[in-house]
Amino acid sequence: MGSRPTATMSGSSPVSGLSPLSALSPVSGGAAADPPAGAGAPLRRLWLVRHGESEWNAGGLVQGQQDPGLSDLGREQAAHCAGELARARPASTAVWSSDLRRALETAAPIGRALALGVKVDPGLRERSLGVAEGTSSLSLRPECSGVAGGMVVDADAAPAGGESVRQLYERAVRCALRILSGHSGDVVLVCHGGVIRILLAWLDGVGPDGMAWPEVENGVPVVRSLPAVEAVRPEEDPTTSQRAPTSQRAPTSQRAPTSQRAPTSQRATEDA
Repeated sequence: MGSRPTATMSGSSPVSGLSPLSALSPVSGGAAADPPAGAGAPLRRLWLVRHGESEWNAGGLVQGQQDPGLSDLGREQAAHCAGELARARPASTAVWSSDLRRALETAAPIGRALALGVKVDPGLRERSLGVAEGTSSLSLRPECSGVAGGMVVDADAAPAGGESVRQLYERAVRCALRILSGHSGDVVLVCHGGVIRILLAWLDGVGPDGMAWPEVENGVPVVRSLPAVEAVRPEEDPTTSQRAPTSQRAPTSQRAPTSQRAPTSQRATEDA
């Protein structure tokens, strides 16, 4: 695997300089096709997709930035997700993926289904978990991960050689700002559980300290509505609106059947 991206530590929470751009502020209420009353602009959507089950997910191992490929089930989940997105017909201008193999193997059928090339950004990689990578997910303790009971309990905790939640937050949000600023239509990000949790918190105006750390299912898209605006530069960032957007998962009837999902014990932490 190639070299890992370097994360920069920020001193306080929420991480300074990383509030959403005014042009990218999440929108409260309504589906993407139904702007709230008084909103003159149409909406676009940000689609977040966790990769399909990997061989290490199936084995209950901590992955972090290690690079296993998809399991047979993971490939089925990726194909199912591609079909869901094709039926949802996002007005996509781009599909972006983490550079890790499990994300790329999930993004490939999505790109084909949407007739779009897949662009790659290593900023979408999973949180680095240092010496914990390759060990049993059951051995990853809160004092190392900073996560317990579905919440971040210590945003600065990290295994030796790994990233803290705060460092992941800064990296993932900067990456999302860079990508979203370059497109005015729908964007699909194929990435990892940790990155998706961070981006959902950021879109809700929540910093890394005390943010929720919910389960994120393999190959099930989550979509958030954003204003459809002209592309802008990340450095134009000044602004403030932190209204909670509507989060819409694919309808239950369209999700992968329960038999296709990894056991909760293998999904709940750190893309393990």
